[in-house]
Amino acid sequence: MTALLSLEGKKTDPAGWTPFIKQYIAESYAESPDQYSDECATLDQLRSQSVNIPSHPNVLARLQQYYAQLAQLMTKFPLDIGIQFFWYPIAGTGAPSVGHKNGYYEKACVLFSMASMYSELACSESKDSPEGARQSCLYFQNAAGCYQYLRDVVIHEIRVPPPADMSHKSLTLLSTLMLAQAQECSWRKALLENVRHGAIARLAIKLSEFYVTLADILTDDSIASLFPSTWALQVRTKAHYFEAIAHHRKGIECEQNGKFGEQITRLQLSDAALKLVQQDINGSQSFWGSTATISDALLRDVHDLQEMIAEQLASAIRDNDSIYMDIVPPASQLAPIPGFEIVKPLIPIIVSEPFNELDLAGDDPKKLKPLFTKLVPFAVHQAISVYVDRKDLLLKMDILKKVKELDEECNSTLQDLGLPSSLEALVQPTGLPDSILLKAEEIQHEGGCQALYNMFDNVEMLSTKNATLIDEAVNELGKEHDEDERLRRRFRLEWIRPTSISLTAQLLEKGDQLSETLENARNADKIVREKLKNWSKLIDLLSLPEKVIEQSIPSGTIDETQGGVGDDIIQRLQSLVDECYDNIRDRQRIADEAQSMSEQDDISPLILKRASELSDRSSTVKIETSQFDPLFTTELGKYNELLKQVKKHSQEQWILLSKIKDANNDFTAKRKGSGEISRREKALQNLEQAYLKFKEIRTNLVEGIKFHSQFSKALMKYRNICVDFVVARQLEAEELTREYNAGLFDT
Repeated sequence: MTALLSLEGKKTDPAGWTPFIKQYIAESYAESPDQYSDECATLDQLRSQSVNIPSHPNVLARLQQYYAQLAQLMTKFPLDIGIQFFWYPIAGTGAPSVGHKNGYYEKACVLFSMASMYSELACSESKDSPEGARQSCLYFQNAAGCYQYLRDVVIHEIRVPPPADMSHKSLTLLSTLMLAQAQECSWRKALLENVRHGAIARLAIKLSEFYVTLADILTDDSIASLFPSTWALQVRTKAHYFEAIAHHRKGIECEQNGKFGEQITRLQLSDAALKLVQQDINGSQSFWGSTATISDALLRDVHDLQEMIAEQLASAIRDNDSIYMDIVPPASQLAPIPGFEIVKPLIPIIVSEPFNELDLAGDDPKKLKPLFTKLVPFAVHQAISVYVDRKDLLLKMDILKKVKELDEECNSTLQDLGLPSSLEALVQPTGLPDSILLKAEEIQHEGGCQALYNMFDNVEMLSTKNATLIDEAVNELGKEHDEDERLRRRFRLEWIRPTSISLTAQLLEKGDQLSETLENARNADKIVREKLKNWSKLIDLLSLPEKVIEQSIPSGTIDETQGGVGDDIIQRLQSLVDECYDNIRDRQRIADEAQSMSEQDDISPLILKRASELSDRSSTVKIETSQFDPLFTTELGKYNELLKQVKKHSQEQWILLSKIKDANNDFTAKRKGSGEISRREKALQNLEQAYLKFKEIRTNLVEGIKFHSQFSKALMKYRNICVDFVVARQLEAEELTREYNAGLFDT
């Protein structure tokens, strides 16, 4: 049988899923990644035992298992979880590896390697028996199916430009080549089973058409350069060779049917096709150099067929001239031999339906146990995150932020107008106004300045702890890097594992991002500390007993007409100011109610139920986040009443503040008093502002404590992932060192 072509599977650099999967689970699933340690180890082991290994049916089975697990994995995780996969182009091109942080890219390269392994197994089968030829044909059809499925489906999933050897044209070439060679195995099987000559001719002419198509594709230099230079010559040779076989076998059939003239024409066509083979060989050697040739087996087949046809053609001409005297028709008058395509791309079930090969129900021990089944599907996890994000956005932007803006506008307006201090200084020229007394009691109840300093100490403690966590994580990575470099210098070329920097780049980049976030937070803490320092004296004053506060405020003296201001003006202004404070208290109720509702708002069960309905409990049905939008709209509707209340406050506040400004203008215009009133008013305003600053600083510190506490959890996860990575690398280094010392490395 003529020489067959195969591809060696793509080579890849070592890569470990474990640290990246654990980090993603810790950050995105709010679960302990340690409970998935065994599954992570299984996935890493499956990868190492199925890639970069010579072809064998057992290796192919492991490669298929890894492919199926990748398909399952991509339903639980996004395409980029930080791990970068480096795969090399087709062997022999000398091109550098291509790397992507993309799980679908890994899946595509695994499928390419699976197709290539099918081709190698097909070539390794003996073609000397019908069963061997049949098995080889099946392998080639599987290879064609894998390349075709990769081209039509999987390549589009990776969402990045594929490498050149996985382009549409390249995969079309490989799929067609595998089909051609599957057809060739069927032709071989037909020969071994003594199928009639006409059928063999039809199989052969279709084979020739396959190889003509391949030769046309390989005229594209961008494609031809990806494969061995002998391929183009071999497929052109086979195109002519199988055309010659087709006419030869058809000629034999003509002889058996008494068509001696057509037999001669068929043999002449066969001879002409074989002469083209020699022209191609001579032309290729002239273009490529003396090294451009085809396999010895194919050359022998061509030479043997030439000799046979030359002998049979001479005999046929002699017999026809002397005996049959049949008219020899020109080639243009011969009916074309109809091609018979007996093969087609066969996509292995595990490629097109990988979930069918996994024991998703947990009741079939013969099937492969899927990994990470406890994790909810990524689409569900993503949907939950989307709802939480939308809910938080609504809460923060449409309610809390709006409430804060309305309160700030209200307090700022009153402060600019000197209210309520100017009103209280006039109405109550001596003693401590009730509003100041209430504010002082509130500050004292909340611990005064000392409570703020205690809270700030807590912020600083948490901040220092967070800085320590980052330092510990980065230092661990640094120590591992130094140890790896030491071992690399010791063992040199024998130290074959990936460098630390190639594996920790993402972790170090994450560390830089975390450090920057912490530094920004610390700068904000300093601003709060300065604010506390500037206002601590007045806040401390409000923390003192009532008599002491009262003594610190100057008394005013006014005449019996209240400085010329009528009771109606005072009462009107007082009523409007009271309404303003009532609104602030009502908005605080709205904010508290919204936060409480948000904390209890967990729609995970509803999303899981909806996901089950959408998938009809099938793992193969793809779910998109957008399919949950109607559910999100319905559930977010529960906040509509609070949103209406905030909107009402917003619409009414500008009217209220306008009334306050008008009333205050009347009040100011008619107010008369001594300089003592101005000093008392200023003192009351300072205490009013100190109260507002106390509330502002306390809010800042509460937010700071919350931030550092939550940030600490993220940093602990980050540190643990770094430590786990370092421990795994240490164990790996110890094992490699033992193997080296035991003499297991090649010298």
